[in-house]
Amino acid sequence: MILKSIFICAFFLFLKNYDTIETEKWVCCMKSSKKLISFTVPCYNSMDYMERCIESLLVLKDDAEIIIVNDGSKDNTGKIADSYQKKYPNIVRVIHKENGGHGSGVNVGLKEAIGEYFKVVDSDDWLDEEALLELAS
Repeated sequence: MILKSIFICAFFLFLKNYDTIETEKWVCCMKSSKKLISFTVPCYNSMDYMERCIESLLVLKDDAEIIIVNDGSKDNTGKIADSYQKKYPNIVRVIHKENGGHGSGVNVGLKEAIGEYFKVVDSDDWLDEEALLELAS
């Protein structure tokens, strides 16, 4: 629930900058971008809980890009991430890298993101699916 509130606040703070733009022009601008939002999910030994996180982000389908950054995990995190990329090749991208800590995983995701918006979601968190769909509509 906390993530839902933070996400909604951040989203609307960003939208505040658009209040002088006509709604129709803004909608056209948003639809012309390749992806509405890029989610980066930094993962380190996250195999026990990362699937719930990823599943909650998949509700946006092709409007979202999910970048899973495997930060040198020693468990099956990388294999799970690869299976999502194989199953959802137009939505999920996986980056495997040496362990550099949470911040380096976030930075890699930010560098690779193509969405109009960007959000970090830790692998042990998830977003409320109904709220996410409401924000995207």
